[in-house]
Amino acid sequence: MNNLVIFGGGGVGKFVAHAINEINKKVYTWNILGYIDDDDQIDETNLNGYPLLGNISWLRENPVVTVAVAIAEPTVKVQVIEKIIEYGCEKFATIIHPHTWIAESVKVGKGSIIYPGTTINVNTEIGRFAIVNMNCSIGHDVEINDYTFLAPNVGIGGNTHVSKGCVIGIGASLKQSLMIGEWAVVGAGSVVIRDVEQGQTVAGVPAKPLQSEKLKK
Repeated sequence: MNNLVIFGGGGVGKFVAHAINEINKKVYTWNILGYIDDDDQIDETNLNGYPLLGNISWLRENPVVTVAVAIAEPTVKVQVIEKIIEYGCEKFATIIHPHTWIAESVKVGKGSIIYPGTTINVNTEIGRFAIVNMNCSIGHDVEINDYTFLAPNVGIGGNTHVSKGCVIGIGASLKQSLMIGEWAVVGAGSVVIRDVEQGQTVAGVPAKPLQSEKLKK
């Protein structure tokens, strides 16, 4: 049994508490101490019955706990994890809901969170601190890099490479053998049939780069 705190009291954090309870029904693995969050406006009464322990500075005095980092936005998550490590915490929980189908050859990196209903095919690799939301379908030999966020119902074809820090919106579909550059964003419902450049935002069917407001003028 490991003592664990959940960083982030939003939707992802509440899911993590639920997922841990489901995991513990099978094998008692995690003892949830409560939440930590830097938002001083957080509703303490809406945390699934667990206490709010404080903000990130709580970890200064409790560096030996395991932390589940429940933050969706990749750029924010990077900053939080750097601060957590600075405070001496080095143990991060990988949370995989029991109601997933993941091939034995799949590798899931430290600190990642996998929601129920997701299927991940053979020889795929999920990096560190990624989130794969509900009902995603990930093909064979796919690489999902660190800090990437997949919203619900994302489909990714085989042999596709999704680079660090990408955000893939709800219901987006990526055909096979694509390269998605670092920190790229794919809009909800998009169908991606071509590679996406680093830092680019694409949307539509088929997905195309979005012009900035300045360029539109």
